[in-house]
Amino acid sequence: MDFKECYTIVKDKFSHTDFSSVNNDFTCLVHFVDQCGGYVFLSYKDGMKVIVPENRSMADVTISLKIETFEKIINNSLDPVFAFTTGQIQAKGNVMRALSIYNSLR
Repeated sequence: MDFKECYTIVKDKFSHTDFSSVNNDFTCLVHFVDQCGGYVFLSYKDGMKVIVPENRSMADVTISLKIETFEKIINNSLDPVFAFTTGQIQAKGNVMRALSIYNSLR
């Protein structure tokens, strides 16, 4: 899997998820740390979703992971919470916000 495939998966999942249960607007930056990785910026504000493949520093939370880790999570062979607690995923900023976003995506 490469960054373009990761972006497509994130975009599809984000676009089709109902975030009405998330109490506040949010911004999230996903950083794929691999050599061929990249950034995906997600925003949900006033019911509007934005997803772009770029680095924006204003995110509430930044999540960093390898594409391999992302692929395991997508294939349900790795629990994201376990990956976070074992250091396979790093998060900076509002980690509780990241958890509420994750719970909406499930």
